[in-house]
Amino acid sequence: GTPGVTGDDYLVSEDNVEVCLFDGASSTPVWTWDPEGAFLVYSPDEPGSYDCTEDGEYFAVGGYIDGHLGLAVFVPDSANPMLLWDDAGFAYSPRQLRITGDGSKVIFSVGADLLRVDVATGTLEDTYNLGASTDCFDISADGSLVAYGFTSARLAQWGGSEYTMAWSHSVAGYYA
Repeated sequence: GTPGVTGDDYLVSEDNVEVCLFDGASSTPVWTWDPEGAFLVYSPDEPGSYDCTEDGEYFAVGGYIDGHLGLAVFVPDSANPMLLWDDAGFAYSPRQLRITGDGSKVIFSVGADLLRVDVATGTLEDTYNLGASTDCFDISADGSLVAYGFTSARLAQWGGSEYTMAWSHSVAGYYA
């Protein structure tokens, strides 16, 4: 359920977050991470609350830590996140969360900003302004390109230290 929203029809409690790893052959998890209220996820049906690499080696979950932006990244070897990252400068959870194919970067939007976090170091590498009423649609496997938009379709390109707009195409209507 959504933290703080008591009217959710699927609200169990405000401390009901668990991440479990299953091997597919059993209904018993290999491991379970229960952060006991320290990490709360946003509504699970919110677009892009979590993502997994195609090979299943990295799993990223966006949420809240102490009421601000939080991120947890897991690998199959451990029930403890390899990265538990937060930024008190943002009061919202990540949207449109994506993880690169090699699991090295997590890229997501928060409000009108696109954030890029290095998984190994926990470093926020860039904050790129997407513009108002804009969502991140997808990223390239290496994170070098980010497709986003609303009233136009746009493409941001990583230049080694920051994203810059590489391409824009206006569309009829509002939903690129």
